[in-house]
Amino acid sequence: DKTSLSAYWDRNASLYPERAAVADGHRSLSWSQCQAWTDQFALALMRAGLRRDEVLPVQLPNWLEFPLIRVACEKAGILSLPLARTLRQNELACCLSATGARALVIPGVYRGFDYVAMADELKKDFFQLRHVFVVGKESRHGTVDVEDICRDSADQIDARPLASRRFQSDEVSLINATTGSSGPPKFVAYTAAARLLYGK
Repeated sequence: DKTSLSAYWDRNASLYPERAAVADGHRSLSWSQCQAWTDQFALALMRAGLRRDEVLPVQLPNWLEFPLIRVACEKAGILSLPLARTLRQNELACCLSATGARALVIPGVYRGFDYVAMADELKKDFFQLRHVFVVGKESRHGTVDVEDICRDSADQIDARPLASRRFQSDEVSLINATTGSSGPPKFVAYTAAARLLYGK
């Protein structure tokens, strides 16, 4: 089966548009809402100038946006790099140095820690970091509010530009950061097919 992760999500949006797809204890989205959300975020990554096969570090709590961004990245041909929310400036600097990432997805403030302030500090050393996407209510000047991008309904979105960008199931689309008992993060690449096999 060569169906990609994002293709499964879009298929579910066609088959079960009103059924709940993701929830995080506070909010819930249907499959059709997820399709609209992921299409809009994927298009926003393209408008930001991110090229196919670039890396997008994503450092979020267990919010519903986390899996949605993974799917949106696959649609845009962007390598998703999920990071533990407990990583701080030194670990993020290692990730930015290793990947050359030009964008980052973070919460604003979570459990007392100011992620936007950390991103501002990182920008001083990593001039390529041009786009900071913020999930939650604490976006600020110089950041992009994810909620503002992902609010249109599906019939208002032209997703055709994504057709030539979407990763296929046998292409690397996910990078995981791993650490041992000490040392900087290390990186492992996965295809969608490998992750889907685990799920099955």
